[in-house]
Amino acid sequence: MRQIILHDVPEEKLREIIEDPKGIIRPLDGNHLDYFVRRFSYIRKFSPLFLDTLDFHCQPVLLALLDGVEILKTMNKTGLRKIPSDAPMSFVAPAWLPYLEENDDKRHRHYYEMSVLWELRNALRSGEV
Repeated sequence: MRQIILHDVPEEKLREIIEDPKGIIRPLDGNHLDYFVRRFSYIRKFSPLFLDTLDFHCQPVLLALLDGVEILKTMNKTGLRKIPSDAPMSFVAPAWLPYLEENDDKRHRHYYEMSVLWELRNALRSGEV
């Protein structure tokens, strides 16, 4: 059995996994958002077309979310990589806030984009958008 495992998983990788289980264990708070952040490059394959194709409408309470969508659409069209410092944050769920903490006066684009897409998903599912 060991030979079969070592054939599929190199021994060095197996040692690494055994010695550092933090890389494979879910966070203590059960936060699943880290999974989606790691899948950012996959989601980026379709998200710009998705955002550009649909025209979203909502009640005034969610206008900040749609402003975030517009920022992403503009960034996708112009090739900008830095999130504007005045980008709306009021729609962001508390679970996303640790990911969006500013680092060196820059917000990480993929965290902001994922939080916008996450909240847009929730709003579409609830019928608010």
